[in-house]
Amino acid sequence: MIGQGSFFDPSEIKAGSNETTLRKMRPEDLPKVLAIEAVSSSTPWSEQMFLDEISHPFSSCYVLEESSSPGEVLGYICFRILGKESEVLNLSVSPSFRRCGLGRKLMEFYLGYSVAQGVERSYLEVCSSNEGALQLYRSLSYEVTGRRKGFYLGRFDAFTMVKRLCKTGDIFERMG
Repeated sequence: MIGQGSFFDPSEIKAGSNETTLRKMRPEDLPKVLAIEAVSSSTPWSEQMFLDEISHPFSSCYVLEESSSPGEVLGYICFRILGKESEVLNLSVSPSFRRCGLGRKLMEFYLGYSVAQGVERSYLEVCSSNEGALQLYRSLSYEVTGRRKGFYLGRFDAFTMVKRLCKTGDIFERMG
């Protein structure tokens, strides 16, 4: 459960000097989520794609909002857990709040949640030109395992990345 047994407390997320709240994504969040998605992705998800993930039995979608302005979405993450594996499907932070550590906090929440669910490996794909995301994922011990040529609009390559999680000690420790 979130907040119980995981190493990350969502109430600790801060955006600059503002307190933030992490909660499950709801359909009424989608106008704000879609606005962030439109300026963040070369292949943005549609409203239906988000609705499908919100209702999918193995998916979890969360939004990060300003506590003082409920409904003001700063970022979001969608992921799936299936057995011992999980995959980050979508992660973005509003351009106004990038480089404030919110992407890292969303990932730390996701990783803590995954470990609490018994996940052993986490996967994701990232555009090979997205230096900010690559830097974040590498700092969290993700490793590039492959390259998909022209994955994004036939023009941009995607890196596939994996992180092995362990159940004891530091969850970011790499397993040999």
